[in-house]
Amino acid sequence: MISNAEHLVDLGDGGVEYLQSQLGYGGLLAKLLRSLRLERGRVLTKAYKKSDLPEDLDEGLDPRVSRLQWEFVIDLMMDFLKEPDHPLVVFEHPFATPDAEWLSIKPVPHVTCGDDVLFLVNSSWSDRNRIELALVSVGAQYELGLLTHNAALSQQTSGTIDPTQLEAAVAQVGGIILRAFDADGYLVWLPDQRKRKQR
Repeated sequence: MISNAEHLVDLGDGGVEYLQSQLGYGGLLAKLLRSLRLERGRVLTKAYKKSDLPEDLDEGLDPRVSRLQWEFVIDLMMDFLKEPDHPLVVFEHPFATPDAEWLSIKPVPHVTCGDDVLFLVNSSWSDRNRIELALVSVGAQYELGLLTHNAALSQQTSGTIDPTQLEAAVAQVGGIILRAFDADGYLVWLPDQRKRKQR
């Protein structure tokens, strides 16, 4: 039985290891994120109680827990996109290619970088309806997002970017969003200031 009290759940070392393993499946953004010291952060999600989460992070969720995690990611993005200094969320679409015709009907700004397609959600999208639209537009079994601050990319709405621009965005990582639980939910990696100071 699921209770009504929600909790932020820290998945510990197992969450970090899962995130690292999933970054092996992505494109350039995933590759760049693999170079980070992810053990200096925490992988979090939301649940009513920890036992509501499957031990295997690839297994599905109860619909109520799934909805809770959806709301968690929307709230996180809304808060982040209200920060100063050009906040931006960059999503890597795992199946899109730059010549895919369906991209022309996607309402979320996107750029290409080599063979990769990246959706860009900037501060002008910091309301609930637009963020939900962004998550639906970039939604896929493997969905990866970077929370960052980047003046140049936050103003871009189309075109091609150079890999060095993406490298600069990754260098300012403020968080990582990863679809998990058989695409029913999300994990969020956030830097842990205490761990940064210890190492």
